[in-house]
Amino acid sequence: MAQRQDVGLMGQGFWVLGTDTGVGKTKVAAGLVHALAACGAPVAGIKPVVSGAVALSDGPRVQQVWEDVLALEEAGGLPLSLSERCVLTFRAPASPHFAAQEEGQAVRLDALVEEVRKRILPGRVTVVEGVGGLRVPVGAGFDMADVVVASGLPVVLVVGLRLGCINHALLTAEAVVGRGVPLLGWIANAGIDVGYERGEQTLATITGSLGLACAGLIPRLPGLPPLTDVIGLTAYRAGLRHQAGLAGKALAEAASRYVASGSFAV
Repeated sequence: MAQRQDVGLMGQGFWVLGTDTGVGKTKVAAGLVHALAACGAPVAGIKPVVSGAVALSDGPRVQQVWEDVLALEEAGGLPLSLSERCVLTFRAPASPHFAAQEEGQAVRLDALVEEVRKRILPGRVTVVEGVGGLRVPVGAGFDMADVVVASGLPVVLVVGLRLGCINHALLTAEAVVGRGVPLLGWIANAGIDVGYERGEQTLATITGSLGLACAGLIPRLPGLPPLTDVIGLTAYRAGLRHQAGLAGKALAEAASRYVASGSFAV
């Protein structure tokens, strides 16, 4: 099912998509940015659509930050401003189409895709983190799948190892490939359900069903300090850097394969 990205490395990008919300897209995206940078590749991590801002108190002022954006900032790639890293930012921790309605933002597929393409720049690899799952609504009448297809970028799939993940992984991979989008590989996250006892069997089952071995396995990563105010932001960023380094180490071989071949497939 995997398809090789038959193009040169620089000036390319790929989506990091999850089988669901909360499966570890950001940890994988940050880990890939860190690992690719360690391979010597100029790499940038972006998240075109992000929701769920954290309001940090700074004396009488309030600063809005997005945890996923902070993680990409601390992963070790090329420095970007918030507007360079994101196209749409929503304060509400909700599906993008709900957040857009609540915050009065009009979201158009063509405009969003154009902005994504503008960020796939020559001379670098761009890791593009998705939002939610493949079919999460983004705007009126379109979802994440429509954005991915219109962008023309291939996909790396993130599977969180827990009960039900086999079904979710196979359905998502089928939906990606069925839309004509190249699937460059899949990465498992073992950190979302520490009590899950069938990790190895699950990896083998998904591998057999997809005909594609797992490209990398993210272990359970250490927790982060609470993020409640601007003073605590420095410690939180340090925790994110540590997480990205550990995830990057776990994905070092996958990053090397991508640099060598344009694919994460084993």
